[in-house]
Amino acid sequence: MLIYIKMSILREAEKIDEVAPGAVLAYQRLRNSHGQGIYTSLGRYYNHTIFARDAGMSAKFVSNFDHEAVWETILTLALHQGRKTNLKTQEEMGRIHHELRDYAAWNGRWYDRLGLNIAGRAWGMENRQLLSYYAADTTATYIRLVNKYVQNIDKSILDRHVPCSNGKSQLLRESLEQAANWIVDQVDSDGIFIINRTNRWSLPYQTFADSVTAYAWRDGKPGDVSKPHSYIEVQAYALDALEDAVRLMPSSESARKWRDTVSKMHKALFEKFWQPSRHVFAPGLFEIDGKLKPLDTDMVSVGWALNASFWQHMADSHHQARIVSMVKRLFREDFLTDVGLRTRSKGVPEPLGEMIDYHGSQTVWPMFNFMVIEGLRQHKLYRLARQLENRLINGVNAIGRFPEFLVVDHGGNLYRPDKDAKKSKKGQMIPEVEIAFTVVPTLTLAYRHSYKRSSPASSGWRYNLEKSVLSEIPNVELMPANEAAARLSPEPLRIKRTRAGIKSALFIAPTMIRRPR
Repeated sequence: MLIYIKMSILREAEKIDEVAPGAVLAYQRLRNSHGQGIYTSLGRYYNHTIFARDAGMSAKFVSNFDHEAVWETILTLALHQGRKTNLKTQEEMGRIHHELRDYAAWNGRWYDRLGLNIAGRAWGMENRQLLSYYAADTTATYIRLVNKYVQNIDKSILDRHVPCSNGKSQLLRESLEQAANWIVDQVDSDGIFIINRTNRWSLPYQTFADSVTAYAWRDGKPGDVSKPHSYIEVQAYALDALEDAVRLMPSSESARKWRDTVSKMHKALFEKFWQPSRHVFAPGLFEIDGKLKPLDTDMVSVGWALNASFWQHMADSHHQARIVSMVKRLFREDFLTDVGLRTRSKGVPEPLGEMIDYHGSQTVWPMFNFMVIEGLRQHKLYRLARQLENRLINGVNAIGRFPEFLVVDHGGNLYRPDKDAKKSKKGQMIPEVEIAFTVVPTLTLAYRHSYKRSSPASSGWRYNLEKSVLSEIPNVELMPANEAAARLSPEPLRIKRTRAGIKSALFIAPTMIRRPR
């Protein structure tokens, strides 16, 4: 069912479809007809499901042209905000949920339902509804979403009432205070946002890259989630969210506590996550021999920290040196492909070997790339952002149906998943299609093409950085969709999941069976 949306993007639908055919229609179909905001997907796995990460991130990026979706999303996240402590679901006061799935409405196949019914029992499913809180990043996303709404749409929003799960309501500012205080409670004395799992059967890696093989040391061992750990994007976005909370509610009784925590987190970000010898952030911190140590691998997540406001307060020399080294790292050959950045460097040993890892070196995620693009734009590196934008749109158009991720092997060959293809490869997951994590970035980038481009730097460190990087990579122009499909020529590929699933389970089992502490 399509719903009528009063938004400026519909006036640009024809222009947008020239850049990204089908993006407007796909977005309209994702708009929840029950006033909950944006569905996660129309595909096989996540239809009629609201993941707070997907909903919050998508709403944040469509705030320029769909105000209604943003407000509906805020209401949905506020409604399911934690009100009590539940060790099985990991609900806590002020925390924003991870997954909301209605098993009655969900259109899953019988074997998908079997697996999720088993998981649901371990995850606290009640009355055929699953509501879990297995995400460390969603609470910060909620605060950042509200901040964007206040700054760009309506400054009075904090004094509106929002629903609570107990049937009552409260002011939005009260909900935000609870969310900010939850973040503070997760930060240790060293200023590190610590993830503590309370259900050994919950998702192991509770962040954007949440597959069971997402975080591994170079020696092949998994990052140990049975012990306290942390992630670069969670640290950066939680820090950003607390700064937003201070800006939104400076007179709050908790504002001083938020400011003090911001100071500690900022210090920890560059003392604990930054690796001076490699001039880049570590993707995460995991415990070894009783100490938190930086994960010795390379992931696209190090670039997500670019899209945070704390950089604005840094000394110029520090700002320049770190941004330059991070950007140069991401645009190296082991990350960059013709259709965007790989999720993990292809120079890093992977738990699944040659198999396609959901968050590995053979996957290019449109949303993950979009997060880097937004960071590049924030630092006015418009020419580099444009290169990623062109590659991303070309890749999505070449595959069609807005897949969750693109499959690109180490030789740079692009594949189109097809269950009837002659060529096959073992892989962890089959890309979900018509998913908001791809529809929204594609739509937003296509929408921007209707407007005048931002003027790139013509001198200074930004100009020199872009000139240096662009001289070392192939220039990619945006192509019409049919030309992108013809030139990139994705090869049909059947992804076989059984052996990859078994290997994945064996990889994570040692840490999953240990009781979290």
